Amino acid sequence: MKSIPFIPSSLAKALTPWHFISATALVALTVLGSQPAQAVMLDLGSLPGNTDTVNAQAISGDGKVVVGQIGGTNRELFRWTMDKGMTSLGPVDRVTVAGVSNDGTYVIGSYTNLLSFRWDAINGFVDLGTLGGSEVVARGISDDGSVIVGSTGNVGSWSSAFRWENGVMQDIGAIGSGGVIANGVSGDGRVAVGASSGLAFRWDNTNGMSDLGTLGGLSEALAASRDGSVIVGYSATSGFFANQHAFRWTEQSGMQDLGTLGGQTSVANDINADGSVIVGKAQQADGADRAFLWTDATGMTSLGVLSGTTSSEATGVSDDGNTVVGTSGNRAFIWNESFVLPGLAGMQDLNYLQTSIIRSAVTVSHLTASQNRRLRDLAQEQCQPGAAQTYCLSLGSQNYRGDADSSATQKNLNLAAGMRLNEQYSAGVTGSLGRADLNVQSAEQKKAFALGVWGAFQQNADDTGWGAAASVAVGQSQNSFDRGMALTDVQRARANLDLTGTALRVAGNFGMRMNTPLGDSLITPEVALSHVSTHQDGFTERSVAFPLTVKGSTEQRTYATFGVRSATQVSPKGTLNLALAVDTLLSDNTQGIEGHSKVPGLSRFNLDSSVDQRRVIPTATVGYSHALTANSALGGGVQAAASTHQGGAPLFGLGMQYRYSF
Repeated sequence: MKSIPFIPSSLAKALTPWHFISATALVALTVLGSQPAQAVMLDLGSLPGNTDTVNAQAISGDGKVVVGQIGGTNRELFRWTMDKGMTSLGPVDRVTVAGVSNDGTYVIGSYTNLLSFRWDAINGFVDLGTLGGSEVVARGISDDGSVIVGSTGNVGSWSSAFRWENGVMQDIGAIGSGGVIANGVSGDGRVAVGASSGLAFRWDNTNGMSDLGTLGGLSEALAASRDGSVIVGYSATSGFFANQHAFRWTEQSGMQDLGTLGGQTSVANDINADGSVIVGKAQQADGADRAFLWTDATGMTSLGVLSGTTSSEATGVSDDGNTVVGTSGNRAFIWNESFVLPGLAGMQDLNYLQTSIIRSAVTVSHLTASQNRRLRDLAQEQCQPGAAQTYCLSLGSQNYRGDADSSATQKNLNLAAGMRLNEQYSAGVTGSLGRADLNVQSAEQKKAFALGVWGAFQQNADDTGWGAAASVAVGQSQNSFDRGMALTDVQRARANLDLTGTALRVAGNFGMRMNTPLGDSLITPEVALSHVSTHQDGFTERSVAFPLTVKGSTEQRTYATFGVRSATQVSPKGTLNLALAVDTLLSDNTQGIEGHSKVPGLSRFNLDSSVDQRRVIPTATVGYSHALTANSALGGGVQAAASTHQGGAPLFGLGMQYRYSF
C-alpha cells in the first residue's frame, strides 16, 4: 500500500491509506451544514508552556499514534498517544511530517533545508543523508518503519530515487536518462514503485528497477500491495498523457488496463494489502469523475457521489479492502461495502460521520442532565405532616420544557410519604417515575425510576426558627438516541445506554414571620449543598457500517444553592407560595466518552462534550395551595429557570400535587 504526503483540504484527501488526517479532524471538528454551527473538540492538548497552534499531520496505521507540530517558524514536534497524551520530540526549525509507521514507532519528514529524517524514541532524529544533491524528500515508509523511499536531486529536478535502510541510502537506479521519482513502498519494504523517464517502474533488491510497460504512452506507478506483487497507477493510452487509464500490474499478466466508467480517463490511487481491491477515479460518459472500486470479479464499479456534489475520487483503501476514503466535491467521504444508501452505494460524508460521533458526547450530556434534574428534585421532595398530624401522603407530577433545546420535554410522577417522629423530627421516603424526550436529537429517556429517603428537623411547630434536612436519592433510566440525526449522507445508528445516579443533599434554613405587601408571611431563607453522581454504562451500536463502542464513564457535580421562599395565606383556604433560588456549580468532574470505532481518525477516542455548563443558574417559582379539607390540599405551581448550559433554552416547569395528612 502506498504512503503519500497529506494534502490539507478539509479532510479532502482524508486518509491515504489511513496514515494521514487533517488537524481539523483531530483537533477541532466543526458541525457543518444546515445545523447551527457549534464547535466540538477532540482535544489532543498541548505541551507545557507552549500555547502556539497545534497542527496534527499524520496518524499511524493502527490509529493509536498522532504526530505533528506546534508553532510557526520555531516548531516543536510532538507525538500523541491515548495513554501518555502529548510528548515532545524536540524543537526543530520548520519541519514537515511526511509519514509514520504502522504502529507509530517511527516518524519521517523533511526539514526546511530540504533534507529528510527518521525519528524514533531511542535514536531521536536521524538524518537520512543525500546522494549528492541539494534536496531529499522522503515519500513512503514501510509498515515496520525500517525502509524509507523518496527522491533526491537538486531543487525542481529529481535525478535519483532512493531506498533507505539501516542508515544507508541506496540509489535504486533509473530507466533511461530522464528524471526519476519513488512514490511508495510495499508494506514489507522490499518493493519500491514510481516513475523513471516517464515509465512506471518496480524495484526490488534482486531484479533492480524493472520497466512495467505502458498502455501506449507515459506511465507512473503509485502504490503496491503489501508484498509488492501487485502494482497500480496510470498510463496514457497514446502519446504523453492523452486518455490515461488506470492499470493493475502483476508479473504473470503484465500491465492490465482497468478501463473507465464510460469516459476517457481513469487513475488507480491505492490498493489493499493482498492486491485484490483497487480504488481511484474514473470518468463517466458525461465527463464527470467518479470514485471507483475494482475487483477481478466485479470489474470497475462506481461508488457514487455525496448529495449536492457532481464528482468524486477514492484516495485510499483499508488493508482488508472493505473500507474506502476519498473526496466528493469539496467534502471527504468514507465507503463501506456492508452498508448501502439508496443511490449512493455506501458512500458517507466523512466529516459528518466523524461529527455524528462527536455529537454523541453532547447528547449523552443532555440525557445525563435530565436524570440529574429528576434526582435533585426528588432529593428536595418532602411530605411533612402538620403539627397535629402524624402521617403524610402525596402524589404529584412535574412537567418541564426546555434546557437542551426549546422542544425538549421531561415528565415525572412523584410519590411521597412522611412520618412525624416527635415534635421536631420527621422522616420519609419518596419515589419517582418519569421520561424525557430530546426531540431535536431524537433522544429519549424512558423507564426512569428513582427512590429517596429524607430526614428533617424543625425547631418550632409553626415552621419558624431553625430547620435542617438531609436526603439521598438513587435512580436509573434507559436511554437511546439516533447518531447521525439531521446530517446528510450519514447512516443513522441507534445507540442505547443505561444511566444510574445518586443525589445527596443537606440544607439549613431559618423561618420567620414578617409583614409583607401580601400580608402576614412565613419567610424562610435556605442554604443547601448537593452532590450528584451519574454513571453511564458502555454500549455498542448494532447493524451499522461503522459501529461505535463506548466505555462506561462517571460524572460528578457539586452545587451550592442559596434561596428564599415565602408562604402567605391569601384566603381562609388558600396559600400563595413564592420562591427564588440561585444554583452555583462548585465543582464539575465530568469524564468524556471514551471508546473506539472503525471511522478513520476516531479509531480510539476520548471525547469531551462541547456543552459548557452554566456556573450560576437562577430559578423562580410561583405556586398556590388550596385546602380541600382539614387533612387534604391540592396545589400547583410554575417555574422558570436558566438552562444548565450556556446557549441552551430557558427551562419552564409546571407541577401539581395532592397531599393528605392524618
